[in-house]
Amino acid sequence: MYEMYKSMRSSLRPTIMIVLLTLSAAAGAEEALEELEPIWMKITSDAPGNLFIEGEPVALKLTATRQGRDPKTGTWAAVNVAYTVKEADGDWTQSQDLGEFEASAARDMSVVLDGLPGPGLYEITVNAKASNGNTGTYATRLAVASDPGPPDAASPWGVFLIPYGGKPDAQKAADMAESMRRLGVSWVRLNFWEYAFENVEVVEGDAPKLHVDFEKWKTMSEALHERGISIMATLCHLPEALSSKPGVIGPQASDAGPLWARVMPRDLALWEQLMEETARQFPEITYWETWNEPNLPNRYWAGTRDEFATLVKHTVVGLKRGNPDAKIVFSGFTFGDGEREHPIPYADAVMGDGVAELIDVFSGHSLHDRPELVTAFRSLMKKHGLPEDTPLWDTEPKPIMPLGTWSLGIDKMFHFIHMALGPNYGAFSPLVGHDLTPTEAGLTYATAARLIGTRPLVSHVDEPTCRVYRFADDGRTTIAFKPLMRGIEGGSLTVYVPEASRESVEWVDRLGRVREAPLNDDGRLTIPIDAVGFVTAAGPLEVKDVTAPTLKPDPVQHVFEFRDGRETGPWNMRRPTGGGWIHDDVAGIWTRDEPAAGEPYAISLPLDVPEAGEYDIYISCDIWTRLQGARSISPWRWRLDETDWQDVTGEPKPMLWRKHGALHEANTPVRDDEVFFLGGQHVLQYLATTELTRGRHTFQIELTGRRQNPDNAYCIYFDAVVLRPKGATR
Repeated sequence: MYEMYKSMRSSLRPTIMIVLLTLSAAAGAEEALEELEPIWMKITSDAPGNLFIEGEPVALKLTATRQGRDPKTGTWAAVNVAYTVKEADGDWTQSQDLGEFEASAARDMSVVLDGLPGPGLYEITVNAKASNGNTGTYATRLAVASDPGPPDAASPWGVFLIPYGGKPDAQKAADMAESMRRLGVSWVRLNFWEYAFENVEVVEGDAPKLHVDFEKWKTMSEALHERGISIMATLCHLPEALSSKPGVIGPQASDAGPLWARVMPRDLALWEQLMEETARQFPEITYWETWNEPNLPNRYWAGTRDEFATLVKHTVVGLKRGNPDAKIVFSGFTFGDGEREHPIPYADAVMGDGVAELIDVFSGHSLHDRPELVTAFRSLMKKHGLPEDTPLWDTEPKPIMPLGTWSLGIDKMFHFIHMALGPNYGAFSPLVGHDLTPTEAGLTYATAARLIGTRPLVSHVDEPTCRVYRFADDGRTTIAFKPLMRGIEGGSLTVYVPEASRESVEWVDRLGRVREAPLNDDGRLTIPIDAVGFVTAAGPLEVKDVTAPTLKPDPVQHVFEFRDGRETGPWNMRRPTGGGWIHDDVAGIWTRDEPAAGEPYAISLPLDVPEAGEYDIYISCDIWTRLQGARSISPWRWRLDETDWQDVTGEPKPMLWRKHGALHEANTPVRDDEVFFLGGQHVLQYLATTELTRGRHTFQIELTGRRQNPDNAYCIYFDAVVLRPKGATR
């Protein structure tokens, strides 16, 4: 299959060029030039998303609207076209004026992009101007990546795929699959939502029979299989025709889909038929994950634990009938709050109900930074008699290179997510945009997948602000390093390069570019830890010293973490999705118990104000738009010292991306279209502006009620209070 993939790739062999096509006017059309719309342009290529492999010729096609005749002179408009290509994160740039031409018919223009620095991410902008004054600009990305090598079922490098939109389309499926393979993806998580099951028909009777089609999902699965990409399917919905609650849409639960898709089947024998037919129609899929985050109540699974155990057992019966070699992945658990949501008691109960013996692989989400949860999972597997070598997979990590995956012994990871479905997905580091053009994250993934590959971890250094991991096999050593947050400085890595490795040693940056790696006289290489990077050689390498970066001093922003406060009631220090301010724990609460009379659940936090002045007060906590509608966090109020209490409502307030947050640059405003996917801890939410004297003040919070969705519990997280001089812009 890889040979087939290589032949498909090698067919993309036109000369490096930009092709300009001007669309001819309809016969007899003679619009006045001043009535024409601005010039519309688009750049495409035969390489999906303009992602090219190093050494492969590249062809870009520019399509532009035609410009009509001038009714007075009868002449066609003249159009001038020029382009600029620049390195996305570097100094290299190239520009060329393609000249002026009469825009009366299709016309090809080609240009060789001499002097590309090599692998990396590039931005191309094309500008056109017609003689009537009409203009047009189009910009997009292109990338050059090193050859990823053949796919490997032993590889840990996977990705969560959401298939293309619209009707079945073999070309779209092929483009998505090719995009992933060029980025070094060897595994894909493919969810079977309710709309994956097409044309479901049930012939009722004493022994009901079922018919189902999978045309769209088959195009996607086959395109992946043709390129040698292994697939893990996640069964996370049932079709409405089999639901025990057909037609019941709500209550809705975020992105979980209609209620009828998240409950028990009305007929378990029919469900087994569906699973049997599903496994039979997808022989290329061996691994089947049974549901998604079932431990979160009323989210992706709205039934009970006992019902889930029953569902899993009947699912396995059907899958094994359709494919006796099917492997069962159990069951995409995620961290949760309190006994009801925590994955350990949930999985324990389900495994104890006859499910443990069916499990081939155990799976969870975002495990790379949760050693305590990984340890608990392994203890649970041992308790229920699973073999010691049972694999543990992380089927939904968010970071591009979650190095903790290796130190915790996790076998595979399926990065969330391959393609950005809209503007809100930037926080998840998608590998490509909606048009499949590569992102910086995508190039980083490709570089890490190529240089780390399947090599085992041999040593690692974990600091609060950085990680340094060394991988080696018989032929090559790769040292991968990454800072864990922004707003840090001063970190460095010193590597000793033995004589045998000095000819081959390379320092490679996150975009795959080889940087100058000057060795000192004793064979040591010292490089900064200011971004993801790699040192690799065809031979041994040794980590000699790691100096962890430290937070940059900030003369503007004063941070006070809730872990330094005092709590009443069942608060504890946790690490939710957003992480702590500098990867420390945050103050969290989840309880169904009522507080004692006159003693609300509260936190008191000391604020040592360095100098008197007027300050903007921000807080890093669960985003309070979640107080709107059926609120999913507890309502709360706050005050400074002995001033009046201020109730927090769901009304939107200004927000900033955190200065030392791990996801975004310093203190830039959060746009409206970015709010939907916010958890809260990685942004600053504005509270008030007030005058403060120098010295000790006290910031107080009280919870005033329960959340409604999903469990009627007291639940919220608080990370830090931030003081900024009034109107500070950085």
